[in-house]
Amino acid sequence: MKRFLAIFLLAGVAVPLVIALAQDAPDAQEAGESLCQTCHETAGTGNQWAVYTQSAHSRSFASLAGEKAEGVAARAGVDGDPKVSELCLSCHAPIAADRAAGVSCEACHGSGEKYAGVCGESFAKAVPLGLHLSGERQCVNCHVKSKAHPDLDFLFVLDWEDIAHPRPPAKSDEALFSTEGIYRHWEIFTEKDGLPHHMVFGVTPAGDDVWFATEDGVALYRDGEFKTWSVAEGLPHRAVTQIVVDEETGEVWASTMAGIASFDGEKWTAYTQENSGLANNCTFGITLFDDDVWVATFDGISRYNRKTGEWKKYYLDNAPLEEVWIYGTEADHEKVNFAVWGGGLVEYFPAEDRFAAHHDPDGSFEMDLIQNDGVISQMTTSVSRDNGWTFVASYFGMSAYNGRDWIEMDMDNSGLLSNFINFVKARRSEGWFATDRGLSSFDAKRDRFVNYRRLDGPGDFCEITIRSRDGKRSKTFVSGSSFPFNFIWGVGFQGEDIWVVTSNGVARGRY
Repeated sequence: MKRFLAIFLLAGVAVPLVIALAQDAPDAQEAGESLCQTCHETAGTGNQWAVYTQSAHSRSFASLAGEKAEGVAARAGVDGDPKVSELCLSCHAPIAADRAAGVSCEACHGSGEKYAGVCGESFAKAVPLGLHLSGERQCVNCHVKSKAHPDLDFLFVLDWEDIAHPRPPAKSDEALFSTEGIYRHWEIFTEKDGLPHHMVFGVTPAGDDVWFATEDGVALYRDGEFKTWSVAEGLPHRAVTQIVVDEETGEVWASTMAGIASFDGEKWTAYTQENSGLANNCTFGITLFDDDVWVATFDGISRYNRKTGEWKKYYLDNAPLEEVWIYGTEADHEKVNFAVWGGGLVEYFPAEDRFAAHHDPDGSFEMDLIQNDGVISQMTTSVSRDNGWTFVASYFGMSAYNGRDWIEMDMDNSGLLSNFINFVKARRSEGWFATDRGLSSFDAKRDRFVNYRRLDGPGDFCEITIRSRDGKRSKTFVSGSSFPFNFIWGVGFQGEDIWVVTSNGVARGRY
């Protein structure tokens, strides 16, 4: 049965729609949508306008009328007309200036006041002017089971194809070697700028703030300045491995080499084997899912419930772990993922209270004997998921999983920059890999790698190489700025800006 996605989003790296301004100037909405229609109703551009007008997004406000809509609203506790209920309108017609448009272009892609007309010329120029690329994280804000819609069946990786509206690719080489979305402008931050240490293991953007896990404590970059905390301020150890921030409360959690700690904005509270149920003091990663804090430790997985104060340990006897050294963890809206050193990828689904494991079927740690049969190596270091794509990093290459098929790649069979990968961060259909030789990104939609490598010698020059997925076609150019060092520990995204943390400082990259 054909599935249907009711969120209007941009597929992959396609040329985006021109977005109309609705919130700031109500009389501009009609003119803006007219501009969208003019450029995006032709076959040459992919006729994205038809995709939108034929979708439920364009009719979402109208769907609030009638007895059926009133019954659905009543289940959610709405008393009265759903067409004037803020609860219903927040998803069915989020732009207050033009409710009749339903889920309009602007609802997903941002106000087009500044970038209308610019996006067709340059994606990179349009993003700083307000262009948004929606994805799974935005879709599930509305497409989630609720009292109003208890039977909602939404799987982004399958449903997005029904509403995707990419621009048709240009000639193969033009599409492959397009420089849209490539970072060419870098700003470096080191100890002289306020970092507590040049060795930085992790980065976590949170709104306007950016948090760093360093060799000497936690650093917060806010309003152009750094603030730092270390053992003297309550951290259990100076070496911090990862930081996670609760988006709702602002609470900060850090994993260190001698326990974990939480920060409420005023003080740090440490949790160790000695004063809590933490499985092991040596912790490599930390993440949040609802009320639970999940910790990747040297001796299994720890789970701490912030409401009840209950601790639980997952080990060889109650989880599908082939090894107990948990090297990294990250949660998305659906599950918690674990990179197990010597044990592949392990997933936990909280809604079902169950684990699932993905191992290298050929059982080899160092060689990929059979390609595309699962994770490339049992020696996984990091895992990250977005838009239905799961990316797994190891010290012997990378793996990608789209919910149906596995892709395994290393330096010998692809354009991957290095097999030695410390960390991976998923963004849309892209995997960004922190390696010992620089930054390597795999774009599953464009079927290509973009590799960034700082050049030796004087100056801050970066060699940028675009390579086909098989590595056989490539094009290289040089930008006049770079990140500070090629041994990269982590990657994070703040809007469309990228933060890269290295063994010799950090850098922010912009288009």
